[in-house]
Amino acid sequence: MSENRPKILIVDIMFLLEEQRERLEQLGEVEEIFKTKNDIAPESYFQKCLEADVICAYKTFIDYKRLYELHDVLISIPFGKPDFWNRLDIDRLNERNITIKHTRRRYKEALVEWIIYMMLTLSRGIKEKIRTEEDDIFKNLATGYSLAGKNVTILGKGVIGTALKPVCDSLRMNVNYYTRDSDLLECVKDADFVVNCLGVDAKSGFLDKNFFNALKKGSYFISVASPRIYDHTALFEALDDGTLMGAADDVASAKIGDTGGQMYKKLLENPKVLITPHIAWRTDFESEKSYDPMIDEIELYLDEKNF
Repeated sequence: MSENRPKILIVDIMFLLEEQRERLEQLGEVEEIFKTKNDIAPESYFQKCLEADVICAYKTFIDYKRLYELHDVLISIPFGKPDFWNRLDIDRLNERNITIKHTRRRYKEALVEWIIYMMLTLSRGIKEKIRTEEDDIFKNLATGYSLAGKNVTILGKGVIGTALKPVCDSLRMNVNYYTRDSDLLECVKDADFVVNCLGVDAKSGFLDKNFFNALKKGSYFISVASPRIYDHTALFEALDDGTLMGAADDVASAKIGDTGGQMYKKLLENPKVLITPHIAWRTDFESEKSYDPMIDEIELYLDEKNF
């Protein structure tokens, strides 16, 4: 093989299809490393990044402070913008010939399924009834709350929020949106369900104590956005005083599948919060479809660089 073949570095576990992996291998020399302490030392990992022409990664592949030590590289990120997107210094990136591309979100179906599952799990109490051995007939017949006729406010009208509406409509829910031009507290005051689909542009702590105090008594809060967007202390207080009957979060700040993160553990402490470790997007459908745009970007980049 030619020595000038581009080096393509995969730094996270990616569930590539065989034909997707073959496409990458046709484009360059592909190497996979994982940045856990058991796999490779931090400096060795970073040296590999320095030598790469293309880095395939998820959202937090490298210490943001060291990002600008890289040079002449494409960073290709599937599944949307990285968490540090709004802090990027474009001039410094250009000086170092660092190109960062993120693919359009392709996992809307999976997230909508996760949201609807959590709505039903929270409101119907079905999880407690499955394979029950409870002999109290009155407990077994306790009324669950249907989604039909309930009000849902979707925070954010992006890809996920837009995809959620027709499913809620089909369940005869009353759908309302919060957007930047809306009054947040007015939008959520009558909601039985509030679904946080805000993007990375939302400021940290945006959903604060005033937000949770404005919620309807007995409502539910569901989030598929970064947990930094809402005040966790205020969430717990709303759960404790009965403002919220329950909450669900896919903990989008967690490393995929990792239950050891600080935020995950914090949410795990409250039994009224249903949490998953950033795996709401993980379905066969999404895995099969989400990497093609990433490989398309790599192919275009390498072609423009005349590799």
